[in-house]
Amino acid sequence: MIYLEPREVYDKAIIGQQGEDILIYSFWAIVDALMDTGWTEAEAMEHICYNIMGTSLSGWPIILEIPPE
Repeated sequence: MIYLEPREVYDKAIIGQQGEDILIYSFWAIVDALMDTGWTEAEAMEHICYNIMGTSLSGWPIILEIPPE
């Protein structure tokens, strides 16, 4: 199973799991988690789109645009 790192930031954005080995993250919860560490919303969104979603490979976590609860 692939986790986004650092886990202390990204784990709070996990919203589920597909099968036994693919995590599902909320896009907006990741934005919020990054903003909690000092990023702007624009920086967080660019980072997610380019560095996380843009490098997705087989087995990579799924990022859904679901607002955090």
